[in-house]
Amino acid sequence: MQMKKWLFYILLTCGALLLGSVTNINPAQASNAGLTIVANPDTTAVFNSGHQPTPIYSEPTLTKRTGLALQTEIGTWPIVRVAKSGRVIKALDLGNNQWVDPAYSRKVVMGSGDYLEVLTAGAYNPIYRDCLGVNRAGSLDTDHYHEWRINKIAYDGNTGAIAGVDLGNNQWLLAKTKGQYLIPKILYFQAGTLMFTRTNQAKGQLSATLPYKVFGATIVGYQGVSVKLGTENQWVVYQLGSTSPF
Repeated sequence: MQMKKWLFYILLTCGALLLGSVTNINPAQASNAGLTIVANPDTTAVFNSGHQPTPIYSEPTLTKRTGLALQTEIGTWPIVRVAKSGRVIKALDLGNNQWVDPAYSRKVVMGSGDYLEVLTAGAYNPIYRDCLGVNRAGSLDTDHYHEWRINKIAYDGNTGAIAGVDLGNNQWLLAKTKGQYLIPKILYFQAGTLMFTRTNQAKGQLSATLPYKVFGATIVGYQGVSVKLGTENQWVVYQLGSTSPF
């Protein structure tokens, strides 16, 4: 009987120790380890979604999606809280624990800007229903087409770099896709640059170093990506051009 009492006492003590170790853990601290969450210090700052279906997360670690997205009718959102790792902002709370990734900030501009078109030279060209690369829509038919009109341009809201181009009807081609070239409307070329035809027959050279208007782009044999500066006898290698004066 005495041994049973001691055994009961030992089990009870162990149970209390285990219970104590569990209740000392703060679930919020555990799930947000390494992040400091503070009220937004800049009350004028907003998150620019670019009217894109930005994914919403339930936690600042951005590991659990809610299955919902920001309304595309709205382009800017007030920021309630920020989650930081050191000085780096990792997540933004738009209210009620609706967290978004700041890397998804976008500015979308209508038209093609300084660009004539986009040329696809790679075999793999996925397109998306948004400029975030979240919702896949299919792939471009690069077996028959290589030149594509630009309807909208999306810029990264943090860096200002081009994030993607809309080829029409929200068919977005991301800038990170390999084998694509944004062809400017104007390119500078140096005097002496060789000209050729679409079938790669030599046709002389440019006589002056000037900014030239670009009329099209294609792939010409071993010359690679080439742009048309006028007639079919005035194709030049794209990579020899510059968007600024020499």
